Amino acid sequence: MIKRWVVIYPVGRTSAVTGGHKYEDNLWETISSCDVVELHRDALFARRTLASKLLSPLKCIRKAWSLRGFDGVFLNSSTFFYLLPLSFLLKLVGKRVLIVHHHFIYLEFSGLKRALYRFGELLFLKSASRIVSPSPYIEMELKRRGFGNVMLWPIPFERIKSEQNPEPTEGNLVYVGTIEPRKGLKYLFEALAVLCGKGVRFRLQIIGKTVDASYEDELKSYAGTRNLPVEFLGFVAKETKHEVLCRGDIFVFPSLLEGFGMVLAEAQCYGLPIVCFDNSAMPFTVRHGENGLLCGNGDVQQLAENIRTILQDRALRARMSRRALKDSESLCSQADFKKKVIDDISRL
Repeated sequence: MIKRWVVIYPVGRTSAVTGGHKYEDNLWETISSCDVVELHRDALFARRTLASKLLSPLKCIRKAWSLRGFDGVFLNSSTFFYLLPLSFLLKLVGKRVLIVHHHFIYLEFSGLKRALYRFGELLFLKSASRIVSPSPYIEMELKRRGFGNVMLWPIPFERIKSEQNPEPTEGNLVYVGTIEPRKGLKYLFEALAVLCGKGVRFRLQIIGKTVDASYEDELKSYAGTRNLPVEFLGFVAKETKHEVLCRGDIFVFPSLLEGFGMVLAEAQCYGLPIVCFDNSAMPFTVRHGENGLLCGNGDVQQLAENIRTILQDRALRARMSRRALKDSESLCSQADFKKKVIDDISRL
């Protein structure tokens, strides 16, 4: 018997910008190919206005009524602030609720806001019949917090043929990710200023959508006053990103919090050694001294030193590149992902 499932997604997203967006678009396409599931999509408000927040419970009651003909519902934990009433209403009437959880949002905040977000986020996750984790790190963190109903559907990655990876352009640093404070780019820019002061030659290319325009302006001002060789490419086509990564020498990723860090695994597919902070999911992909170098969280001096070390020790760079390519062979493939998802969803 074919089961009818529905995905509730936020209003306003028209394309995949973040790694999480890309993962979920792939997930819905994969589930749609399953012959025991009929997957539908339904949009719901996600406008961050006071009126939207105040009307959230009423809209959730109306939405729950409209979903009565479905066997199960997919939600995303990032929308917990709006959909908490909906998830419990669905659970109350016996609907299966699967919540996709990429990372704990409350960890981005401090003080009272952190406490409130923590309460709401964990409460939302408790309403789930199953929690879908794309990351072994998040699976571990969920279980550490007492959640035993976790399904790991690991992020799949496209294999890059070795002949597509030419010799790198020495000194080319590459960052891929959104431009916002959580990504820690200010620490990277401060580290680059240290390198400039020591006469180290490099250039940095930044690929990614601007989430916080004032933060980007601050970064550009800092780079301008210190004559840092930095190029903001913005959100680029897949072909352009491929070309930049092929010419890359080191992948730099100063993020302060990641549920997985898809771009780290992507960089490994290109044989790029990685320099990043030792926090959250990063050490699950980057092994210090083998396929990259980890830095103390927020340690600008160590970040600069690790970049300089790989730039100047070409034998070390070559060993790390080989290790990165080798590690990329064990990443989940699209075929593995499809089999895992369809097997699990069929059993549900």
